[in-house]
Amino acid sequence: MWSTAQRAAPTADDWHTHADWLQVNPADLSEAIAALIERRSQMSTAFQPIFALRDGSVLGYEALLRLPRDCGFREAGELFSAAVGTSSLVDLEIAALDTHIASARRLPPGRLFLNFSAPAFFDKRMQAATLTARVREAGLAPERVVLELTELVSVPDPARFVATVEPLREEGFRLAVDDFGSGFTNLRILVELGPDFVKVDRSLVAGAARHPRKRVFLESISTLGHRINCAVIAEGVETPEDVATLRACGIPYAQGHALHAPSSLDALPNLPAATGLSALAVSSEEPIGVLTIPQEGVTPTAPVGLVLPLFDHRPEPAAIPVLDGARVTGLLTVGLLFLHLGHRYGHALWHDRPVAEFLSIEGEGHDCLPAAASMEDATELVRCRPSGRRFDPIVVVNERGDYHGLLPVDLLLGEMTRLKVDYALQANPLTGLPGSVALTRAAEMRLAAGLHFTLGWADIDHFKPFNDRYGFSRGDEVLLLLAEILRRHLGARPEDFLAHPGGDDFAFLALPDDAERRAWEAALEFSQRVPGLYDPVDRAAGGISSTDRQGIEKSFGFLSLSVGLVAWRGETHIDLRRLFEVAAEVKAVAKAQPGPAAVTNARALVTATREPGR
Repeated sequence: MWSTAQRAAPTADDWHTHADWLQVNPADLSEAIAALIERRSQMSTAFQPIFALRDGSVLGYEALLRLPRDCGFREAGELFSAAVGTSSLVDLEIAALDTHIASARRLPPGRLFLNFSAPAFFDKRMQAATLTARVREAGLAPERVVLELTELVSVPDPARFVATVEPLREEGFRLAVDDFGSGFTNLRILVELGPDFVKVDRSLVAGAARHPRKRVFLESISTLGHRINCAVIAEGVETPEDVATLRACGIPYAQGHALHAPSSLDALPNLPAATGLSALAVSSEEPIGVLTIPQEGVTPTAPVGLVLPLFDHRPEPAAIPVLDGARVTGLLTVGLLFLHLGHRYGHALWHDRPVAEFLSIEGEGHDCLPAAASMEDATELVRCRPSGRRFDPIVVVNERGDYHGLLPVDLLLGEMTRLKVDYALQANPLTGLPGSVALTRAAEMRLAAGLHFTLGWADIDHFKPFNDRYGFSRGDEVLLLLAEILRRHLGARPEDFLAHPGGDDFAFLALPDDAERRAWEAALEFSQRVPGLYDPVDRAAGGISSTDRQGIEKSFGFLSLSVGLVAWRGETHIDLRRLFEVAAEVKAVAKAQPGPAAVTNARALVTATREPGR
């Protein structure tokens, strides 16, 4: 792969554009844009909040350019589209950047989303050091800034583009792909770039409640985002119906007039920032809404005879919902229909009668769950059903109670099996706790979302001599005891994450405020209970005699737990590898102390100035 230093920046001829419709003399257009850039002091910024649909908190704000009224362009989108293919496009985007940064000095907590076309990222004014200095001058950390790749201009060489933006990522900037599903944005750029956010184009959001294929796409992109650790944001949300559909499809974030119109900072109300688990890029488990099939239904007045041919379609539907507007009044299954139509007079009796009458007389009911329900909820519902309806699909509705789709039982069981297999492959075989891969992913998600957390690394003191004395079976009992203690003390809260990377090493993620206290309490309980795993003679002696790692015979007291903790509170230029390094260093300090210990890092994460303190 060529590096950016080995190749010149692309020229306007290298880009494919969306401005082929423009019938304007390029020279005149460039002059008009240049004149407008000179008036940049008259430009302003409107900020549109991006909301977490789970709890209404604010992920961040997209900066939108507002032009002087007499500039000759109706709105900024028209201006940028007209500038595509001219040498003025990037100059215009830099002018917009100046306006946005100046306006964002008083930005509330949350991320700042800025739009740029592909050519802008190759401009020297967008180099990592330059852009970092500009945002820091405005009082913003690069980690708070999301650079959106717009669909105005295609990316002819995705691999080269990725190499160009890598220095920006190293500085802490996040990347987003804008208008996914329209224009030039495609799956290849998602694969190559691995963005932190992907924004779904408004054309795929509007009217999705009444468009089954749009809902399928939204559910699919939600699942894709979950699997590749990329947060999905829906744009152009204009109605409450859109909001309900997006929640049902598992889309975590959204922006649009139905939620809040763009406005100046002064006009923005006090909005809660996303500080809890809702700020994570993806949830730990997909809701059932993303698994549903948007099976089209029939009206209550439809004759039973006209419904029968619908079951001949391929693939054969699991059932057909009966819909009174957007509400489900019943569910027609193959078993139900042919149970009552299959006898000698059944077909003649019911062929011309409405479905509603059939259901009121012969129906056996149906099960309904909200789209936000978990797969465990759905599995438990299936388990408790009467045997006659055990394998009927579940009707899934959105938060307004409107029909969203059907969840076939075989699809639910297949997805549950996949998740359990994935978990089993990553989990420690002894304790069942997640391993290092899951720990890394969970920590990276918190870093990406800007969530403050403490990383703790726990290690059993003198575990090898214990294993040598008693054997691995007794050693496994020690590990199981510790896992049980840690689960209660450091794995019981929704925001906790407990892992067992291997051997006698355990790790956890917790909120910083009381992580050290909780770790200390776990270490104390371990010291109180572990003597019960010693033989009576050794317990009475207060320990064992065994060889150390150098083969020297020594006396060892009871096993104890040492925990090293490092808190991340939004410091910049800190990656996960650095946090792991500091946690290992602090754990070494803890192990140097006799008996149980929990030590929290007290040094600056960037430059060490003080020793860790208790």
